[in-house]
Amino acid sequence: MPRAARYTAVVVFALAWLAGSGTVSAHNTLESSDPADGAVLDAPPPVWTITFDKDVPIDSASGVLQGPDGTRTPLRSPRHGASERNVVFDLPPELSGTYTARWRLIGTDGHVISGRVSFTVAMSAPAAESVPPTTELGEAASDAESTTSTVPVAATSEAAPLDDDGNDNGGAPAAVRWIVRLLTLTALAFAFGVLATDFIVAHGAIRIIRRSTAGRAILAAVAIAPVLELTTFAIDATAGGGVPLLDALRTDPGTMLVLRVAAGLVATACLALATFSPTGTAGYGTAATAVLIMAATVSWVGHPRSEGSPWLGVPLDIAHTAAMGAWLGALAVTFGAVARHLSDVDLQRALRRFGSLATWSVTILVATGTAQALRLHGGVPSGRHGAILAAKLVLVVGMVLLAALVRSGLQRGVAANRGALLRLALAEIGSGAAVLGLSAALVLTSPT
Repeated sequence: MPRAARYTAVVVFALAWLAGSGTVSAHNTLESSDPADGAVLDAPPPVWTITFDKDVPIDSASGVLQGPDGTRTPLRSPRHGASERNVVFDLPPELSGTYTARWRLIGTDGHVISGRVSFTVAMSAPAAESVPPTTELGEAASDAESTTSTVPVAATSEAAPLDDDGNDNGGAPAAVRWIVRLLTLTALAFAFGVLATDFIVAHGAIRIIRRSTAGRAILAAVAIAPVLELTTFAIDATAGGGVPLLDALRTDPGTMLVLRVAAGLVATACLALATFSPTGTAGYGTAATAVLIMAATVSWVGHPRSEGSPWLGVPLDIAHTAAMGAWLGALAVTFGAVARHLSDVDLQRALRRFGSLATWSVTILVATGTAQALRLHGGVPSGRHGAILAAKLVLVVGMVLLAALVRSGLQRGVAANRGALLRLALAEIGSGAAVLGLSAALVLTSPT
C-alpha cells in the first residue's frame, strides 16, 4: 500500500475512534421543568431547573425570561444541577404575574434545540416595590423587544412564532437547513467522485476535470458548501438570545464545522492545483485525507454519534459516505465532465471500470446502511425517519437496476449506444440526486 494511502487510513480510523468515544447528547429531549409548564406558584421561584434525557453541554445553553409586560430578560449562564442532565438558571427576585422562560442549547449534531415553559406567580408584590423586570442577569433588552404596557398578557402573546417542532428557534428556516445539508452531501459525493474517477475509472481524468466548466463547478462546491453550513450554524446558534458566536464555535459542532471548512479548502486546493497521479503522491494523499476528514466531521456531529454504539456508528457512516461518493460522485463526474472528452474505446474501458467500482460501492452501501438502520431503530424502521429511509432504499434499488441496464449496453459497444447510455446515466444521476436529498432529510430528522 502506498505511504499516502497508509497515512490516510491512520487519520480516518483515528478520527473515527475519537468520534465514537465522546459524550452523546444530540437530539436531546426535555423531560421535566421546575417550575412546570402551566404551574401557578404562591411565591417567586429562585431558580428554574430543566432536565433532559441526555447530558447537556452547559456552555451551549442559554435562557431568556419574558415578563407579564413583554420585557425579555436574558438569564445568566446556567450551571449543571444534580447531574449533567440538569440545567439550572437563576431567576430575578420578586417575580409576580405570568412569565415565559425560554431555553436554547446546541446538540452535538449542531442542531439548535429550544423550547419554552410558562408559569404564573400568584403572589402580588406591594405597589411600591412593583418594577418591571430588569436586565441585571444579562445584557439589556433592546428597545425593539421592550414594551411599556402595564396590563398583564399571556406570556406567549409576544413570543416569536413556533416552528413545526414546537421549538422557538428563531434561526435559519428548516428549508434552508435542508438545502445547506444537501449541498454538503453533494460536495462530499463530488469530492469522493473526483478522487475515484482519477484513481480508478479514467487515469489522469483530473486534468480534464480542471479544464471543464462542470469540473470547476464541482471543485468550487467542495470549498463553498462547508462555509455555507458554518454560516447557517452561526445564525442558528446566536439568533434569539442564543450563545455568543465564539462560545458556539467552541462546542463540538462548531469545532467540527471549522475543521470541515479548513479541510474543504485544502481538498479544493489540492484537486485544483496539485500535480498528482493515482500512484500515490503527496498531493493525492493530502487531497484524499482532507476529503475523508470532511466526511469524518459530518459523522462526528450526526446520528452516528447521537444514538447507541457511536464507536460503531461513526466508522460505518464514514464508509457509507465514501461508498456513496465513489458511486454517485464518480457517476456524475464521469458523465458530466469526463465522458465527452474520451474516445469510444477509452469511454468503454472507463465505464467497465466504473461498473466494477459501482458494484463494490453498492455492496458497502447496503451493508453499512442495514447496520445503521438496525443500530438506530433496533429492527424495522418506523416513524418519519423510517419512512424516509424506506424511500431512500427504493431509490437505491432503482439505481441498481439502471446500472444493470448501463452494463448491458456496454456489452453491445459504446459507439452505437453512446446516446442511450448517456440517457440511462442521466436517469441514474437524477435518482442519485433524490437519494442525496433524502439523506439530507434523514440527518435533520430524529430517528426516535
